[in-house]
Amino acid sequence: RCCLSYAWPACHLLCRSCSYIQDYDEKNPATYKGLDLRTMSMAQLYQHFGLDAQTIDFIGHALALHRDDRYLDQPALPTALKVKLYHDSLTRYDGLTSPYIYPRYGLGELPQVGSGGSALQGALSFASLTYLGPLCK
Repeated sequence: RCCLSYAWPACHLLCRSCSYIQDYDEKNPATYKGLDLRTMSMAQLYQHFGLDAQTIDFIGHALALHRDDRYLDQPALPTALKVKLYHDSLTRYDGLTSPYIYPRYGLGELPQVGSGGSALQGALSFASLTYLGPLCK
């Protein structure tokens, strides 16, 4: 259910780690389950769950959108929050298969959002002008 393109062991470990991150609440120590993401590095968290290099790359670069591997030596909490945001974005709307809005509405709709707002602002500013008569006689 969670990752069809992964082999079963890697999928199981990925699902376990993502479930842990999703349930983690920094304000509720009961959700830590012996791990404190504020103090442990992301590499240590990956090691705890026994994730392989391919799964680590997937989480770090595809889900958390890190550009390089420097995040591995930093506290795990910021990366965990990025993974949580990815999940929340993915589950926000029914039927969405991507955390980004363009697959649902198409790329052509994005400029229309801006142009619609601009047109509205232009109409409002035009409506507030005082009529001085025709420009041409």
